[in-house]
Amino acid sequence: MTLREIEEKIEDLEYLQEQIILEGYGYYQGKKYDNLEKIQELEEFYKKKRTQLLSRSMTVEDCNRMIAFCIEAEEAVLAGQEYEYEGRTLTRANLREIQELKGYYQREKIRLENNIKPGIRIYRLYGMNE
Repeated sequence: MTLREIEEKIEDLEYLQEQIILEGYGYYQGKKYDNLEKIQELEEFYKKKRTQLLSRSMTVEDCNRMIAFCIEAEEAVLAGQEYEYEGRTLTRANLREIQELKGYYQREKIRLENNIKPGIRIYRLYGMNE
């Protein structure tokens, strides 16, 4: 399950809670609900899943997936089409942003494959005075 799918489920459940409070019942995935406690339990479940997903480390597979997405988006934008991702519509004007994102994931993939830790390295150099 992707982060976007989890976020959509949480939004749907929040809307359902509003409907139950206002109308006394609401519908979620074609089923009628009138018990707020069950909906709140389900919302907490998805919020925990979101937290777990956000806190896990990026993997090479994640990088490969995002690089493939960026290539697909680049091709669509270069062909003069729009491309939609997480509610944003990317157009030709966003090509530089797509390329920067692809470059970021390519660098992350290299870092992960070579087991390089993220961050800035500071070295102390000692020289000889002659």
